[in-house]
Amino acid sequence: MGGHYPKIVRREAGENPARARHCDRDTAATALCVRAQGSHWFFGAGKAWQQPLESQETSRDLSTHQQPPGIGARGILFTLRRTALAATMFFSAALGCAATGAVAAPATVSVRVEGAQSTIFDHVVTTDGHAIRATSDAVSRTCDGTNNGANPTPGPTATTATVDGLSTIGKTFDGKWTTGTDDYYLRQWADERESDSRGFYWGVLVNGVFTPTGGCQVRVAAGDEVLWVMDAFSSRPLLWLAGPAEAVVGTPLSVQVTSTDGKAQTAKQPYAGATVDAVDALGRPAPAGTATPGASAGNGAASVTFTQTGWQRLKARHQVGAAHPLAVASNSIDVCVKATVGAAPCQGPAPSQVPGLVVVQPKVDPPTVSPTVPPVTQAPAQGAAPQLTAPQFTAGGAAKGLVGVSWAVTAPGVGVRDWTLASRPAADSAAPFVTRATGTATTAAQLRLPAGVRSLVRLSVVDTLGRAATADVGSMLVPIDDRSARVKKSRRGWSVLADAGAWNAGLARGRRGATLSIKLSAGRPVVFVRGVTRSARLELRSGKRREVYRITGSKTRATRQVQLSKAVARGTLRVRVLSGTVGIDGVAVD
Repeated sequence: MGGHYPKIVRREAGENPARARHCDRDTAATALCVRAQGSHWFFGAGKAWQQPLESQETSRDLSTHQQPPGIGARGILFTLRRTALAATMFFSAALGCAATGAVAAPATVSVRVEGAQSTIFDHVVTTDGHAIRATSDAVSRTCDGTNNGANPTPGPTATTATVDGLSTIGKTFDGKWTTGTDDYYLRQWADERESDSRGFYWGVLVNGVFTPTGGCQVRVAAGDEVLWVMDAFSSRPLLWLAGPAEAVVGTPLSVQVTSTDGKAQTAKQPYAGATVDAVDALGRPAPAGTATPGASAGNGAASVTFTQTGWQRLKARHQVGAAHPLAVASNSIDVCVKATVGAAPCQGPAPSQVPGLVVVQPKVDPPTVSPTVPPVTQAPAQGAAPQLTAPQFTAGGAAKGLVGVSWAVTAPGVGVRDWTLASRPAADSAAPFVTRATGTATTAAQLRLPAGVRSLVRLSVVDTLGRAATADVGSMLVPIDDRSARVKKSRRGWSVLADAGAWNAGLARGRRGATLSIKLSAGRPVVFVRGVTRSARLELRSGKRREVYRITGSKTRATRQVQLSKAVARGTLRVRVLSGTVGIDGVAVD
């Protein structure tokens, strides 16, 4: 892909690191030693995007290496997130869903993906039957309803609708193609993969009923609902929510929660114990203070009070704390919340009913070239929603220990009322988002994120009509600064070096024999090194694991990453400079 990867020598993990595997023979071999990390923090004078921080893979199986940036699903997503793709109050990023020669007319359907702990996607999608390819597949596969002779003519399917929907939020899928069914066995939607150890598997329903075949064999029509559920076969009830389309702010709204078991002949039954609360246009929790939630009683009735006007949305869940949900979350219902009885209705359609802008990134087998499907757009209407570019991380705040985020308004529409940037631990999907910055007219912010862990950052925007939309900016690994009191250094061998491009504008420079230690949580410890102008060797120890790395000198002073090849238990990480001089710019666990 034209990138330069620093030369590294890798040593085997264990007590005797004497046997070295050389990864500096040629460019191809060097690439095997570099692990693409997706989003990190970035440094550099005047450069918003730097070479990815470098880590050391010490697995004995080089065939399992991850690809360099720009190759594979995560690399493509990273590149496209930087492209300013406009969406109608619904951020989009292109990702691996190709369209090839669809015949039947597209259909607009509701697509819902309910993960093990939270909703991944809940929005309308305009889709058609077309070729798709799982991230681990080598070729594209037909997915238009004619698979395995299920239907005589091609058209939209349950799987293509979901692939197209997730592509609007920069997510994809994985699965195994089975020739016997001429269909994918789906293993992963977005970031949630099936778990054999827990017995969690994906299942698909159309209009509330489990399908008898795979999703590429199931045709869907306008108005249908496609629902994918993680842990679909544990006999948990499926929740459904119904209620009025209008409400008055500050006045309780009565809604009804029912449940089914996914069988065609089963009638909906009242459901008690569910919490009904506000969600955004994707079915994820709305900003705090949007509504006062209510719990369903024995007859399934619940009362919710909105505290904000405009288009709002409700969803029912039954979950106790962070435990596995007792039921599959419900569909979402859109409610126009007025200031007073008799006030004018909300302008324009509800945000969840505006199909996301699906930009097709062809992913087909050469030399076939697939025609690009034009984006789905809405005719201009009164109260047109603003159009925004996908948010992205930027440099500029590193010297202050901050992470930058920016976006742009490409068409103002009715105008943006306010925005919120929030984060949660990337590894904990059940954790609540914590607000990090808010604003109105500005389109950039610098955030102070938790140190030592990877955080998922999300942007939420509300227009002047009260319509809300969200977009994940991405995940960011922020270091514990080398000058933190948590980092214990040896008395000798260290000096402090000012560096405007470093995290918090400085780093600790260690010469041969210098050591440091820090207590970290379980995971793969990461050491960020910078300013290594001549080759040096660095030792990392945690518990019984010991790994030695050679870091080749670089004139660019770029920050690079050294990471243990395997996860370790909670404990103390010990770092020692074995030779040369190494600048340490922070420590984290990933």
